[in-house]
Amino acid sequence: MIGNPKVTILIPNKDGIDILDNCLNSILNQTTYTNYEIVIIENNSEKQETFEYYKKIEQNEKVKVIFYDKKGFNYSGIINFGVRNTTGDFVVQLNNDVELLTPNWLEKMIGFAQREDVGAVRCETILSR
Repeated sequence: MIGNPKVTILIPNKDGIDILDNCLNSILNQTTYTNYEIVIIENNSEKQETFEYYKKIEQNEKVKVIFYDKKGFNYSGIINFGVRNTTGDFVVQLNNDVELLTPNWLEKMIGFAQREDVGAVRCETILSR
């Protein structure tokens, strides 16, 4: 890996706070790379407890929630909205039902992504659902 690039982890979510909580805890408690932000892209949740959870998790400086204001589910639209609202040098698209298995997952992904002959990195072996 070259340097210390910032990584933005985009996680779309709609009312899935139990699985999102598992995902966030695994990232925040196990990730060894420190220069990252987690951006939760809220997509039309309906439960009040979801919004209360967002207030709680945003107390962590690494986590922010942004609100996708279009109705319906459009994954590419949600991700593109997320990318426009980030500051990272690299972007990770992550589902909210993923739990981290390998603490140095970001270092591995960045190392591959920084290669000139690589345009995208997919790492299923270091994440699990």
